[in-house]
Amino acid sequence: MINDKSKVSVFTVLVMFMLSACSGGGSSSSSSDKITITASLSSLVPVSKQSINTNKISQISSRKITDWAGAQVIVTDTEGEVVATKTVGSSGEFSLLLLPGLDYFFRVTLGNVLLMYHLSGTTVPLSVFINPESTAEMAVLIAVAGIDVGVEGVAVSDLVLDNIDMTIVTYQDSIDAIAKTMEDNIELSLDLTSTASLLGGGDPLALIQAVTVANAAETNTPTYVVTLYAEDGGTANPLGSNILEEGSDLFITPVAGECHKQNGLDVLASSGQSSVFSDELENGSFLYSNITENVNITAKFSVISYLVHTDVFGSGSIDPGGLFQAGIPVSCGVEQVFSIIPDTGYEIFDVEVNGQSQGAIDSYTFSSLTDATRSHFIDAFFDQISDDPCNGDPQPIRRVSVDVVGDPYSGEYPSINHCGDKIAFTSGSTDYVIDDFNNVFDVFIHDVTNATTLRVSTNSGGAEANNRSGSIGAGRDLVISADGKFVAFTSDATNLIAVDGNDRPDVFLHELEVTETTRVSVSDAGAEGNGFSHFPDISSDGRYVTFRTTSTNLLTDDPAINGGIYVHDSLSGNTVVASIANKDDIDALTLADTVRASNDRPSISDDGQFVAFSSDSNGLVLDDTNSSTDIFVHNTGTKSTTRISVSSLGEQANDDSRTPVISGNGRYVAFESDSSNIAGGDNGFTDIFVFDRNTGLLSVVSVDNVGVISNGFSQNPSISFDGRYITFESTATDLVEGDTNGYVDIFVYDLIEQDIRRVNVAADGTQSDDESRDASISGDGRYITFHSYATTLLPDDIAFNSYVYRVPNPLYVAPLEF
Repeated sequence: MINDKSKVSVFTVLVMFMLSACSGGGSSSSSSDKITITASLSSLVPVSKQSINTNKISQISSRKITDWAGAQVIVTDTEGEVVATKTVGSSGEFSLLLLPGLDYFFRVTLGNVLLMYHLSGTTVPLSVFINPESTAEMAVLIAVAGIDVGVEGVAVSDLVLDNIDMTIVTYQDSIDAIAKTMEDNIELSLDLTSTASLLGGGDPLALIQAVTVANAAETNTPTYVVTLYAEDGGTANPLGSNILEEGSDLFITPVAGECHKQNGLDVLASSGQSSVFSDELENGSFLYSNITENVNITAKFSVISYLVHTDVFGSGSIDPGGLFQAGIPVSCGVEQVFSIIPDTGYEIFDVEVNGQSQGAIDSYTFSSLTDATRSHFIDAFFDQISDDPCNGDPQPIRRVSVDVVGDPYSGEYPSINHCGDKIAFTSGSTDYVIDDFNNVFDVFIHDVTNATTLRVSTNSGGAEANNRSGSIGAGRDLVISADGKFVAFTSDATNLIAVDGNDRPDVFLHELEVTETTRVSVSDAGAEGNGFSHFPDISSDGRYVTFRTTSTNLLTDDPAINGGIYVHDSLSGNTVVASIANKDDIDALTLADTVRASNDRPSISDDGQFVAFSSDSNGLVLDDTNSSTDIFVHNTGTKSTTRISVSSLGEQANDDSRTPVISGNGRYVAFESDSSNIAGGDNGFTDIFVFDRNTGLLSVVSVDNVGVISNGFSQNPSISFDGRYITFESTATDLVEGDTNGYVDIFVYDLIEQDIRRVNVAADGTQSDDESRDASISGDGRYITFHSYATTLLPDDIAFNSYVYRVPNPLYVAPLEF
């Protein structure tokens, strides 16, 4: 409360209302239709400020006509919700469409004048006439300036609830505060609860006029209205009309909306002078000081834009692109795609955004709102396409399950050739080639160098398979040769060769250069197998294909009942069994053990001489008494078979071992095992081991870089040609630092340096947000491929899609003999 009467000035307007029904439409509207309310406001004659003398009203003078043109109308319901807004026209009229039968409160503002009107529920259209000479209803409007009670804005209090005769509008927000203000500052004691006993013998007009002129002589400080507006794109405080005494200051704070920034203030004074106010304070506000006239101020905003600078290294371009110094302007919140385009004979090596590698992507999209905080930079690096894909440094991560124009589609179970430039995989997508209409899983090969994707699960004439290929059993049912010229795969199709009548999955060999497809799960005479054939592996030149089969007719006295391992020579046509005992020990072994055995997951060396496989047979080698599935290597030249899932001291495993892979040179065999006694100690999980056939040493590789065994399950190993690098998938979280994603990840282990890295990460190190599986490492060790459901590996990854990726081996060094 302010007691200093000199700081208070009062401005009062007397307005009377009269309602009359519109002529012409006598029927009432239905409750679902809106009715028209038309209002006409006559010019107002404000009462001038003069003092009173002992309850006598001095003569009113100095009247000034005020029109309502341009006034703002706000209509609320009984809950205070705004139901309509309007601007009064030049004739002082406005009309609104409102629902019938409800009470409405009209609030009309013009500068420092506020008019309140209550419209009782009506069901017919009405015209409302506001006339100073009418006495039907009345309202007192008092704008009290200079009273600071800590309440921001204007608060409205009603003196009585129904059939109100008086409404006071003030900065105070309680009736008691209003009464006290009038008593202290107007020198007039009022009974605010009984209009019948008011000053002047209950004459409301006398009371109003008395309040109007009371104490006016004691203050001569002029007041002015500073009206604050805000352009689209933000708001400002204090928005709307602000009544201030002459010489006052006003702090104005623009608040920019999303993707906008404030651009200062436009000031238009009542004198007609305009200016731009741009002296911003440290807190983001503006100080408009020494107010001497009415002022309209507009807070200005503009859309944030930023520059993307593009630069290329090598032969290629970025579209859109321009001079590096100039940059490409991009508006905040607007997606802008930049295409990376290599020239003929060149390929994308890497794309960096703000210095962070994104891999060999062909486009990048700016879309995040945070991108608008600064300028950005896109650098594209291009390499000349080499005739020898095995030369050069490994390229960054790229997606390889793409069509010929680079659009990504789903893919699984990849297999990579020696140099890493060709990747085979299986997919149910029909978008890789234009004539894919079979709606089944097919086998495809992507050539990174030529940026082509071909379907290879076709017959020799190119006709598509009539059943699924490459994904028959539980695991990878396809493999590419080291030279990238052959793909072996399993298929249920019956039309890949001229005669296929066994109604069983078979293993086929497709030669890319001549587009020839042959069946290899056959006998020496070419007879088709009578069982289920799958899990192929292939020698480096495509000549030898090993596979698992339940067929019993591929050899004379064929011992395979529950699954045997065979090798087919595609050049000579011969088929031999690999899951047999060492010929030197055959007489000492029980043939029945071999016959009943289940043999699985063969892997063949590059020259086709050595075949690794798993078997639960106790009759393949002497002294096999553990009754567990073991890993064996068969030498097709010497017909010898050895067990390699044993410790370095020859102790046999105490649990099952599975999924062997043999290095291209035939020296190393990696496999997974549940055993706890062969190496590394017991962690209670499946681990990855590698056996050196030259030295007889067995090592565990699912360990961190100081040799501590992992805390999770590890499986599905893959091995480079020289055996130095082994990849595998694992649920472990302690193999590398920062593994917090909770998903299956892909790791690579360096047998020489005894170091380990996680490879299913983005170029900037961001970890995957979903599972990654079935890694395959190139023979030279430079690249690793896998399929993943992650959406964080490349910028345009899509959720719930399994894509095939090729990533560089982070541990790769030039090959060494060891």
